[in-house]
Amino acid sequence: MESDKNNFKKKDRNQLKAEYQWWFQMAENDPTGSFKRLLLEFQERLTNPKHKEAFQGAGDAGAWLEKELLKNEWWRGLSEQERKSYRQQYNPATNEQYLDNVSDRSDMVANRARILGCDIDPGKLQEIAVQAQREGWTDLEVDAALRPLVAEDTDGYSGALGQAAQDLSAWSTRNGFSIEQSSMDSMLASVAFGDKTIDQVKQELRQTYMLGAYPAWADQINAGIDIYDLASPYRSVAQRMLGRSDLAMNDPLMQQLMQVQGADGSWSSRPLWEAEKFIRGTEEWQYTDDAAETYASATKAVGAMFGFG
Repeated sequence: MESDKNNFKKKDRNQLKAEYQWWFQMAENDPTGSFKRLLLEFQERLTNPKHKEAFQGAGDAGAWLEKELLKNEWWRGLSEQERKSYRQQYNPATNEQYLDNVSDRSDMVANRARILGCDIDPGKLQEIAVQAQREGWTDLEVDAALRPLVAEDTDGYSGALGQAAQDLSAWSTRNGFSIEQSSMDSMLASVAFGDKTIDQVKQELRQTYMLGAYPAWADQINAGIDIYDLASPYRSVAQRMLGRSDLAMNDPLMQQLMQVQGADGSWSSRPLWEAEKFIRGTEEWQYTDDAAETYASATKAVGAMFGFG
């Protein structure tokens, strides 16, 4: 046995000392400190020959460490992939391969972010890449990590999704409503991750915003027709009679032109002839060229009836 001790001291002790040094670096990831305490005990048994349970050889030390690792709370809480990753990272012999693996993950995450139209901060990219490598993430898990970043701000969108953000904003304004930034971000994130198409998003917005403002046109809106398109003939009437080409869909006058509420509270679309009649009853119309021409024609007609003109 004494021969084994001497042989251990001469051939293996220095190698094991170097080995457990990088394990101490790995132990910094354990917030409980239990892994470091395990290594300190390992170090004491290895370096102190007077320890009552000092290791008798390299095999003895290795067997003890493997057994205690399985008892350690932090180590047991890691997946096999995580253990492999930690060892690869902190072992000087494999650290270069670890860095290459993280770099590959970083390229993959950055490419996925570009596809999603998201500009990702380099620091955050590195953080995600390290975790993805550590835990062996699937594509779905990478998407789950990117989702809150994509949904943070549409100003960060680029490419096709950035164009979709601009189009959706212009489309909503044209149809008389605005979308809160948080809602816009959430909807575009759903499009980016394939949960919904842009057409599905628009239909939800039609039913949320357009139906509330134009209940008389529910059938057409539910069929996927924009209220802006439905309003085209009414805008023509307003332009002809009021001289207004800037009548927006959220203008109360446009809502009054297009629909009327009955005594029972139900809504119905207003015919064009009735919309014209409604406009003639407004004070705004009284000061228009159309009103002047209408009154002049009426006066001429009355005069003709009495033989004047």
